[in-house]
Amino acid sequence: MGGRNDTLVYRRSSNGAPPVLVKTIHDHGYGSHGIWPSPDNTRIYVALQNSDTVDVIDTHTKSVIKTLRIGQSPMALVYVARGTPATSTGNLGRQGLGMPTKNLPLRVLDSSGQGAVLIRALPGIDEVTIGAQGLPPNQHFTAYASDGTRTTALMTTMSNEFGDIDEDLSYSYFFANHYTSVILKPGTPPGEQPPGPADPMA
Repeated sequence: MGGRNDTLVYRRSSNGAPPVLVKTIHDHGYGSHGIWPSPDNTRIYVALQNSDTVDVIDTHTKSVIKTLRIGQSPMALVYVARGTPATSTGNLGRQGLGMPTKNLPLRVLDSSGQGAVLIRALPGIDEVTIGAQGLPPNQHFTAYASDGTRTTALMTTMSNEFGDIDEDLSYSYFFANHYTSVILKPGTPPGEQPPGPADPMA
């Protein structure tokens, strides 16, 4: 459940009844976006797109036993049993492996909405991704980076008809400027016109 950062465990029924929820496992990261079992079914691996990690779940205890850093934005998994570096990982890259990431709550002003922020260091600049829910629908918002004393506009975007903002991106020197939070405010920065529907930032 990517929007909840949970992995849900269900038991299938033998008589055709709906599956039964057995347990909710809280992921050790954000943006769960792929799942794969080990061949012996003792482990489930869950890709966490917005933390650049994979959770390892013990299927007996139904709990996370380890979290592995695996590189930038994992969205799917394939488990290769008894593989060796020469046979199973020789052609894999290491994009983003070892680069810092940070997850922050999104501070939403003048609205009951809530959201989250991912800051991912890239070569030469940082990627800032925001997502939010519960906003007024079809309205413009501006995200600002802040260190508590100064703010810098990152992006202007628009909520959809459901009041959501889904994975909008901006690029800035977030880590180098020692920003500590991201604030979402209604409207556009002073003096700027709202982007039109065809604008890539809309």
